[in-house]
Amino acid sequence: MSRYDSPYQFAIVTIGLPASGKSTFAKNLIDESNKRDGQPALPGRWRNLCRDDLRVMLHNSHFSRQNEHIVERLQLKAIGIIMNEGDNVIISDTHLNLKTRGQVLAEVKAVHAPIETRPLVI
Repeated sequence: MSRYDSPYQFAIVTIGLPASGKSTFAKNLIDESNKRDGQPALPGRWRNLCRDDLRVMLHNSHFSRQNEHIVERLQLKAIGIIMNEGDNVIISDTHLNLKTRGQVLAEVKAVHAPIETRPLVI
């Protein structure tokens, strides 16, 4: 059993440069949490939110202030929705900008869930 296989809800916020393993960490954790004794577990234990994925989904990564504002608002709303549904969340972004990181941490704290910040280095 991993430390991420807990009956208690919490969030992981990754911090790292591009290509430092943030998305890989999130994907591996989700895959591992869905395996129990070789059998798939119930879905929904972990959810991954990545601003890059939202950018592609919403506007094919075309950057503008307006587009970025929409991505930011959507991610913060999604954190609340996921956590209010009782699932854990990994926010697998760079989080080098302290303002953005602070907004994410505040959203998780609003649902009273513990937070692990996970720095990843190349």
